[in-house]
Amino acid sequence: MDGPAFDKSSLVIDVLEPHRIDAAAQARIQAALAAAGVVVIRNLLTADEIARLREHAAMCCEHGFHYGTGGPCVLQPIKSVATRDFHHPFVVSRDAAALATQPELLDAIETYLGEPALIHHALFQHSLPIANAVLDFHIDCGTDKRLNGMIKLPDKRLRAILYLSDVESGGLSVVLDSRAEALKTFLPLPTGELYPQDRVPKDPLRQVTINEKAGALILWDTHNLHRPEAPRTDRFVLNIWFARRDFAGRLPPNLFSLAAVPQAHRDRLYVFESERGFTLSAPARQADQRPPSLMRRFARRLRSAVSL
Repeated sequence: MDGPAFDKSSLVIDVLEPHRIDAAAQARIQAALAAAGVVVIRNLLTADEIARLREHAAMCCEHGFHYGTGGPCVLQPIKSVATRDFHHPFVVSRDAAALATQPELLDAIETYLGEPALIHHALFQHSLPIANAVLDFHIDCGTDKRLNGMIKLPDKRLRAILYLSDVESGGLSVVLDSRAEALKTFLPLPTGELYPQDRVPKDPLRQVTINEKAGALILWDTHNLHRPEAPRTDRFVLNIWFARRDFAGRLPPNLFSLAAVPQAHRDRLYVFESERGFTLSAPARQADQRPPSLMRRFARRLRSAVSL
């Protein structure tokens, strides 16, 4: 972890073996989250699992990728200036589904949240090399603007980001233990107004940039001020947002494959039960569009046949 921080060692935890978070590590995770609102967990997955997840992320975020082309469901990546995102990792990746339902990891997350968790959003992301950071310091205080608009949702949430490639630049920057002050500043702002950068704490002991090797898992309270720094090389990550069961926002369903969830993890399937306030609707037809006329189409073909 780059940059100064108070008791830097308390924010980084090396688990003794993959898939195991013992009682001592669980206690350290909760202490770090309570004190700083962020913790970095190393070695939770094997090198082979990280390699497969990176392969899945690279494939799903590739332009032109489609999942379900041969069936009724078609999913594809979303392209932006600096990223390529695929929003349904638990459908295409067994390793992603296994991580999201990993019992000891969920124990840590649910201890912080105070109740069983739900996943309200997840994605593979490929970040492209850019010269300057796209986002300034902000907090995550809303979700799925297509359903909820610009409504601010101050509900308690914990976000997980798993590095799938070595991040030597462009890692996550966090202002430690900025949760309460950031929320108090942001909630009263007019709708659409960004977080005022002159209110970001400037104490260098509170700002850290998390540049870590592939396999590092970061948990942080979404109300902590944070921003992704500009990467100089391609970066692949898996993002998962965990919320409490009483989360107030409207949420679309989480797509996942039951076959991808390990049998031993299936008592944790409740994390995918996030759908609420979601209604199906047909795509709106533009005013200048008309249904295709079969008679006009037949007439065009007839004219073409006559002209031959």
